[in-house]
Amino acid sequence: MTDSAPSSLSSVERKTKSFGASNTSATWKINSTVGGKLPGLDPIFTNDKKYFIVLFPFELRVYLFATKQCVKNIPVNVSGASDMYLDEEDKVWIATTSGSCQIVNLQDKSIISTFDFGVPILKIVNIQESENKFLVISSKISDKKDASKKPTVSRQLLELTDSSNGERKDWNVSTVFSVKNSTLSAISNNKLFFALYTSHKNTEQIQVIQLNQDFTINKTVIVNRSRAVSSMSISDAGILAIGSVTGVIDLYYHVFAEPTPSIRALKWHVDSVLSLSFSLDGDYLLSGGKERVLVFWQLETDNMQFLPRLGDDIMNIVVDKSSELYALRLGDDEIVVLSSIDLNSRLQISGVKASFSKLPSEPEKEKRKRKNRENGAERVGDYTVPFYLHPKNNQVYLPINNGSKMQVYDLKRDEQLYVQTIAETLQTGKVKIEEQIQDPQITKVGFTIDGEWMATVDEKVTPPIDNLLSGKDKEINLKFWKHSEKTNKWELATRVNSPHGLGKSIHSVIPAPESYYGGQAFLTASQDGGVKLWRPREPKEIKDKIPVNKAGVAPNTKSRQISWTVRKLIPAGPLTSSAVTLGWSDDASVIVLGFETSIYIIDAQTFEVTKTLPNIMGSRCRSLHIVGTYIVALSKTRVAVYDLLNDRLNWSIQVWSPQGGHRLLAFDRVNNRFALSINYFTTEFKPASKIFIFTPETPLPLHIQYHNNAVSALRNVQGTSNYIFIDINSRIHILSFSGRSSYKSLAQSTLSPSVEFTKGISVLYSTSKQNIVSQQASSIVAEEDQVEQVLSVHTLEKVFDGSEYNIMNIETMFEKVLGTINKPLPKN
Repeated sequence: MTDSAPSSLSSVERKTKSFGASNTSATWKINSTVGGKLPGLDPIFTNDKKYFIVLFPFELRVYLFATKQCVKNIPVNVSGASDMYLDEEDKVWIATTSGSCQIVNLQDKSIISTFDFGVPILKIVNIQESENKFLVISSKISDKKDASKKPTVSRQLLELTDSSNGERKDWNVSTVFSVKNSTLSAISNNKLFFALYTSHKNTEQIQVIQLNQDFTINKTVIVNRSRAVSSMSISDAGILAIGSVTGVIDLYYHVFAEPTPSIRALKWHVDSVLSLSFSLDGDYLLSGGKERVLVFWQLETDNMQFLPRLGDDIMNIVVDKSSELYALRLGDDEIVVLSSIDLNSRLQISGVKASFSKLPSEPEKEKRKRKNRENGAERVGDYTVPFYLHPKNNQVYLPINNGSKMQVYDLKRDEQLYVQTIAETLQTGKVKIEEQIQDPQITKVGFTIDGEWMATVDEKVTPPIDNLLSGKDKEINLKFWKHSEKTNKWELATRVNSPHGLGKSIHSVIPAPESYYGGQAFLTASQDGGVKLWRPREPKEIKDKIPVNKAGVAPNTKSRQISWTVRKLIPAGPLTSSAVTLGWSDDASVIVLGFETSIYIIDAQTFEVTKTLPNIMGSRCRSLHIVGTYIVALSKTRVAVYDLLNDRLNWSIQVWSPQGGHRLLAFDRVNNRFALSINYFTTEFKPASKIFIFTPETPLPLHIQYHNNAVSALRNVQGTSNYIFIDINSRIHILSFSGRSSYKSLAQSTLSPSVEFTKGISVLYSTSKQNIVSQQASSIVAEEDQVEQVLSVHTLEKVFDGSEYNIMNIETMFEKVLGTINKPLPKN
C-alpha cells in the first residue's frame, strides 16, 4: 500500500531521509497500547455466578463479583469479533464475521486452538462438541446481477458438522432456514424459537420459527407489522415482544395460532425501545431506551417497576441463567451489572468514552467526496477529541458524550477509575423535543504543574424552545477544583459565573509555569481577547479563625476555604473570535496572546503588551507556545517558529490544521521539543497519520512516527521525552523515547553559550517606551491591593503585512537551513 502524504510535508520527509533522521540516534517507538471501545458483544455470566466475562479491544477479561476486580487478562485477537459462547467446560469460543474462531481456556489463560468455520458467523447458537456439531447464525450476500440494485443480504441458521475427525478443517454445511433482507434477530434461551425481522419495499415482517429438539423446523409463521421495529425478544414459551420506534411494546401470545395471534400493547416509553429481554421463567419482561430507565413488566399482574437515572441509553439487556443478575450495555460504552433482588449495582465496566468532533466516513464515501476537488483534496476532517493528561499521575481525562462529566482513565490499569461530574444536568434521558435541551458542555480543562488544582470551563446554551427571548443565550462557568487525598476525587473550591462577562466564551486556559508562585495560577483568554490572571486566596476572616498546631500548620483545612480571584487583567477589545490562544514562558516573564492572525507579546509583570509580532501565521491561530527562546505557532495553514532573541522568523512549514488542530500539537518543556500530528488519507482513502517531532532550531524533524489510523489528540508526558496519543478507535498509545540524539542543533552552532534564556528574555523586552504602542486602562485590584495599568490588545496599531515573513518555497528554505549549518550532519 502506498500512502499519499500531505504535499506540504512531503519535502520535509524527503530532506529528513537525506539529511536528518538518518544522521541521528534520536528515536521513538510505540511500546504500549491501551483503551479502545468495547467491541459490543454480549458479556457472559459463568454458571456459578461468581465471574463475569467481557471482551475488550485487546483481551478477554474475567471479573470476580466478590471483589469487583479483574482477576484474569487473556490476550486474544478481537478483529471482527461477532459473538462469544461459554461451553459446559468453561471454555470461551470467540467467533468473527470472517468465520475464524478462537477457543480460550479460562483456567490456564491460554488459547487452545484457532480454526475457521468457512462461513461468516453472527451468532453461535449451540455447540455439541462431542458430536462436532455447531449451530450458528450466518449471513449470505446474493450475487449482484444488476449493478444498479443493492445485493440481497440473508440471515441463515446453519448446522455445521466437522468432517475432518476433529481437526475442524472441512465442514458439512446444512441450512436449517434462510430469511432474506433480515436486519434484526432474536433467539429464546432454550434455542428453540427464532424471530427475524425483515424490511423490504415498505413491508415490515417478523418471521417466527420453532425448532424441534434435533434442530429441524417444527413451525414457522410470518407476523406483519404496521409500526417500525426497534428491538425484539422471544421467550422460551414462544411469546414474542416487539419494541417500536414510537415507544409501544407489542406482545404476541400464541404466535402460531390460527388465524392470528393475540396481541397486547405495553405503553410507558415515549421514544424508541432499544432493548428487550425476558426473564428465564417468562414472568417478567425488561425494557430500556432513550429515557435511561430500566422498566420491569410483570406480565401476569400488569405491575411495573422502574430503575431510573442510568448513565446513558440502554442498548442491550442480558439476563443470567438464574435471572438473578442483569447486565445492561449502555450507549456510552459502559456495562452495568445489577442484582434482580435489590437492583443495586454489582459491577461497572467501561471502555474509553472519547467524544470525537466527527469520525471519517467509509473509504468509498471519502473517495466520492474528494473526487472533484482540485485544491485541498488531501485535507481530512476534524477528527480530534478533548483529551487531557494529569501532569503527575498521567491519568487521562476525557469529557464524555453528554458533555457535563469527565471520565478519568488509568493507563497503567487500563480501566476507568471514576467519572467526575463537572456541571449538573438532567438525570433522566431526553426524548423527542427534549433533545433540543443541551447539557452543559466542558470546553476547557487545565491542571497546575503539581497536579493539585484543576480549572474547568463549561458552557450551557439556552435551547430555542417556545421562541423565548433568551433562546441561544450562553451561560459560562469557570471552576477551580482541589484534589482531595481523602476521597481521591476533585472537590469544587471556586465557581465563577461569566468570568469574562455575560455570554463571553473562554477559548484558552493555561497553567502558570513553576517559576511563578510554584505554578499556582491560571491564565484565561476570552473570545474578545481579554486576558485574566487567576490565583488562589484564602479569605482573611477564615484564616484568622483556623486553629494551628504546634508546627504552625492548620489541620483539616478544606479546599472550599480557598477562593480563586482575578489578580491582573488585560481588558477586552471590540472584536470577537474563536481563534484565541495563550502561551507562557518557563521563566514566567513573557506571555504570548494569539488573536485571529496576530501575536501579541505581554510583559507578565506589568501585564502590558510590549510588542506585536509580524504576521508569521498567515491564517487564524490554533495554538501558541514558548519553547526555550522560540515561539511555536500553529495556525490553520502553517507551523511557524519565531526566534525571540534575534527577533526574526526562524522557519515555517505549510500544513493544514483543522478546527481542533491545537489538540494535535504537544510540547516537551524539558527538552525544548514539540510534536505535531498530521492526518491524511491513504490511496485507499483510509485515514492514517504521521507524528513529526521537531526542535525549534530546524524544520528537519528528529523523528517521524507512522500510525495506521488518524490521531485525535497528542500530549507530552510532563518531565519526559515521551508522548501519549489517542486515535479514532479510542485506543491510547504511548510513544516512548528510546535513544539519545547526537544531532547538533542549529542554535548550538550559531548562538553563544553565554547567552542564557532568562537573561535573553529580559534584555529583549527592556524595549524603549517609544517602541511600545500603549494605552492606559483601568484594571481591577491586583495583589496586595495594587492598581495595575493594563493595555488593550485591540487598541494597538495594525500588525505588519509580514510580506517578508511569508512562507518561502520549501526547497529554498531547506537550502538556507543547510547552508547555515555549513557542514554535513554528523553520522552515526
